[in-house]
Amino acid sequence: MSPILWQTLAANAIGCWGWGVWAALPASAAYPVNPSQPLRVENAELNPPSSEVLDVSPTLLEESPVLRRWLEDIPDVWADIADDPGFPTRVRWGYVRWMEGDADGWEVGIEDAFLARSGLTLSGSYVRWGDADRAVGADWRYYLLSLGGSDLSISQTWIAPLSDESASLTTLSVAYAIARHLRLSTDLQRLNGEGQIGIFMEWMP
Repeated sequence: MSPILWQTLAANAIGCWGWGVWAALPASAAYPVNPSQPLRVENAELNPPSSEVLDVSPTLLEESPVLRRWLEDIPDVWADIADDPGFPTRVRWGYVRWMEGDADGWEVGIEDAFLARSGLTLSGSYVRWGDADRAVGADWRYYLLSLGGSDLSISQTWIAPLSDESASLTTLSVAYAIARHLRLSTDLQRLNGEGQIGIFMEWMP
């Protein structure tokens, strides 16, 4: 493989996987020390004394943990895309209110605890209103495509569908990350014509 073709392939690969990195850096850090010089890549096939060298700015290496990780050990990107979910397990707690019954309460639970590297998750919650009313629930969920953001989701749940006490629960959830491991989430639920709203803080381990 010629040096020009090798440099072209390397530049394309770094440009593809480095998009999220460049967007988070200042403009001066997205280029080598001398922007007029192209990124230099040496390979063992072209230069036996060196296995692989990236001639990049020290500032870029310091501010890019992703690039440092790639230099230490190139990850299996295809396995990560196929198996790793795009949203994490969340531990949540917060305030809930039934709109029709004018009842206030609180809820604590865990959302989307993934089982191994599959699309199957387990969620559970405990809700209490006032001094007496309480509810405990658990859900099994299977995600056909668990990649991408989960900041906006809608779900439909049928409770005891074959019994006289069957119920239909629709949930619209909106969440926004306010820190690296903390999100603010809002749930709007409709249960057999009655509405509930909940505001939660979610911790992502």
